[in-house]
Amino acid sequence: MKKKEHEEKGFSFDGEFYLWDYRYYDRKYIEETLSLDDTLVKEYFPVSVVVPTILSIYQNLLGVRFEETKDASTWHPGSLNCSSCLSFRYT
Repeated sequence: MKKKEHEEKGFSFDGEFYLWDYRYYDRKYIEETLSLDDTLVKEYFPVSVVVPTILSIYQNLLGVRFEETKDASTWHPGSLNCSSCLSFRYT
């Protein structure tokens, strides 16, 4: 797959498949063979539902408790309780 793509784009190919190639070509393989688009799948798994569900599973399996830290000092004032954030901090 890598060799074919390099030939199509006119890039030289050294015959090697590097560790950093894996995620890229894995995604391309899935998209091509299954006609699956990650962005469409993500619509069915919103962060606001997935994160609390995963934390609940971890709490039950591992016997830990996750709770939000109110008024914690952070590097940026909007880093907690941000609906558009890609990640959340739990302590």
